Amino acid sequence: MCAAETGFDGYYTAFGKVIEGMDIVDKISELPVTSTTDDSGTETPTEEPVDKPTIKGMTVDTFGVKYNDPALVPTYDPTPLLYQYYGISGY
Repeated sequence: MCAAETGFDGYYTAFGKVIEGMDIVDKISELPVTSTTDDSGTETPTEEPVDKPTIKGMTVDTFGVKYNDPALVPTYDPTPLLYQYYGISGY
């Protein structure tokens, strides 16, 4: 069974319900993952699969509700703030 996901950074909402193909979800959760090795030689597994799976198809059932397109939010550019913080002029 899948473990709770702890890697999200607060910018994603993950929700849903698998109604078909849970065996595939379980296979994905069991894929071998890469690992990193620290200076002492200790190996720590990452959350990144060695061979990344590809989702070839998916459907979302809105149960008849029609949703508008999501609002676009402008990308935040931290450059001016960083220039100001580090005292760099010219931005």
